[in-house]
Amino acid sequence: MINFKITPRKIRFSLVSIISTAIDFSILLTLTGLLHLPLIGANLISTSTSFTFSFFASKKFAFKTPNHHIKHEALKFIVVTLSGIWLLQPLLIWLLEPIILDFGIKGVLAIVIAKLIASLATFTWNYLFYTRLVFNKKK
Repeated sequence: MINFKITPRKIRFSLVSIISTAIDFSILLTLTGLLHLPLIGANLISTSTSFTFSFFASKKFAFKTPNHHIKHEALKFIVVTLSGIWLLQPLLIWLLEPIILDFGIKGVLAIVIAKLIASLATFTWNYLFYTRLVFNKKK
């Protein structure tokens, strides 16, 4: 069951996610807007960069887990996060962008809206799996 109570850990996780998302969006918009790279390729690069930041910030700041399980946590983090950012998120962007374009929203704004919705879904995905599988202190 999902606990909707606001806790310090959820606040820390949210801060890490906001910073990670800012890194992701900044790189994505630079690559698509300034360098004109294809959206899905640019998303792969931007999410990979934010992924690296997110692991260390989540481990040390958001969930505060000790280092003696770092290899196991890293492997689980990689599987959970990459499933979210390389499978779930591109699928949602691919599905959402044409719908957003049908509403007459064009260009960068369409990308931002699709990415934002996909990021919110990934945020939920990550928190659920990080708390239950990756950084679970009750092992």
